[in-house]
Amino acid sequence: MKKMLLTLTFLVLLCGFSFGQKDLDVIHFKNGAVVKGRIIENVINNYVKIELLDGSVVAYSYSDIDKITKEVTTPQRKTSGETNQQKQMLYETQKKNPGTAVVFSCLLTSAGHAYAGNWGRGLLFTAARVGCAVFAVTAGIEEKEYNDYGYYYTETEITSAYYIGMSGALIFAIWEMFDAHKEVERYNRKLYNRIYSNQPGFGLNIVPAKRGAKMTLSYAF
Repeated sequence: MKKMLLTLTFLVLLCGFSFGQKDLDVIHFKNGAVVKGRIIENVINNYVKIELLDGSVVAYSYSDIDKITKEVTTPQRKTSGETNQQKQMLYETQKKNPGTAVVFSCLLTSAGHAYAGNWGRGLLFTAARVGCAVFAVTAGIEEKEYNDYGYYYTETEITSAYYIGMSGALIFAIWEMFDAHKEVERYNRKLYNRIYSNQPGFGLNIVPAKRGAKMTLSYAF
């Protein structure tokens, strides 16, 4: 009887352990990084979309992937360290480079702000630069007619308005590059807050101080 009870107990524990296990998809990248989760979409030789351990979904290009494997694990093996690694990997793959925005702004007006995801702000700089250039051409270039002993001729003269307009266009061009740089930094901050906070909302933090503790209120967006 005791042997039967021990056998039944062992079988119950074994079944419980088996049902508690689950398969994790593991993506190994060429740069040595690893992410774990559940693949929800796999387009061969194009991209893989995976749901990470924290519930976020991200897509990776096949050109960055070395191999995809399976891992059998239990819910207890999910640690905060693994979750933070997943979030860090997600942030690193989606963040943008402020220097790239500056280069784009140099090549084409509004391109840097488009890269930062703020087309509207970039169009304001474009309008300002075009307006200054139009002012320089229309108000700064004059055609004057002269009469030299019955011989009429015209000459083109450049006035101070031309230099003012072109200087304004140059100032807005430089300003646009710095502003695009800041817009990308703002984009990265929002991305960081969204990934590490999981969702928008208010946060209440208690910070130790010399005399007791102080309470701070934060908002992730």
